[in-house]
Amino acid sequence: MKGFLKWISTISRFTKMQLDKEFKNLGFNSSQHIYILKICEDPGIAQEDLLTAFNVNASNVTRALAHLEKENYIVRVQNRDNRRCYNIYPTQRAKDVCPVIKDALKRWNSKILEDFTDEEKHLFLEFLTRAGNHMLDFVYLDKKERYELWNSSSQSGTIRWPLRAPAGLLPNIPYRA
Repeated sequence: MKGFLKWISTISRFTKMQLDKEFKNLGFNSSQHIYILKICEDPGIAQEDLLTAFNVNASNVTRALAHLEKENYIVRVQNRDNRRCYNIYPTQRAKDVCPVIKDALKRWNSKILEDFTDEEKHLFLEFLTRAGNHMLDFVYLDKKERYELWNSSSQSGTIRWPLRAPAGLLPNIPYRA
């Protein structure tokens, strides 16, 4: 499908630019707002649970949380049962900024989907979710399986997707077979 990745990239890039502009005066950026929302939604969430919630590396989570802690949006508390783990709690400042973040996201989503019917919006999200799940399945395969899948699909011209990633690994991404 010609141009598909170009438009995915365009939406992503302009979304980042717009949200960076909206959040600049609040002391965080477009990559950090998701942590504030998740931590306010789930106070006390374990730091490692943010890895699977957002499908990011541990270093990304650590860096984002360090910045948010410095800006007084979160507090990290060492877990009593496992002293190597931290639970993350929102401060009042984070709770106060959540509606601002949600409003900004709602406005931007409305702009992206401006001329879509309700049915088109639903289908668009369903298709994006399905494509995202395919990529997660592919990324979470081990290297040998990924190599074999890639070679077999490039020879036949079609990609045959494997079973989903292990149950519970991707809890926040809806999947419909």
